[in-house]
Amino acid sequence: MDLNQDAINLSVEKDVTLIPTLSIVDVALKFGPSNNLPEWMLEKLKEVHEIHAESIKRAYRERVRLATGTDFFIGAKEVQLYGLNSLEIKLLVGLGVKPMDALKAVIKEGEIVKQS
Repeated sequence: MDLNQDAINLSVEKDVTLIPTLSIVDVALKFGPSNNLPEWMLEKLKEVHEIHAESIKRAYRERVRLATGTDFFIGAKEVQLYGLNSLEIKLLVGLGVKPMDALKAVIKEGEIVKQS
């Protein structure tokens, strides 16, 4: 996801909640090689990850409301994906979201993130 400034401004204006779903790319990068993802796909995932991360950082700085969630399944033998919503919190914090804001993005659907 590549959010430009217009998209960020409109998100704030229209009170949009952004759900970044960071764990999909994170898990694919960690477990893709051992699950035979092709090298070209891993390179594309790295590129997308960097763009996505910068977009989320900008959105957070501009006070776009954040919420967490993910709805994916990948056939990785090494990881059970259901119930790992806490990974979204960890990844948000890794991008510079304050820990309490990341937690609130889970339990309050991001309402307080915008107000902090």
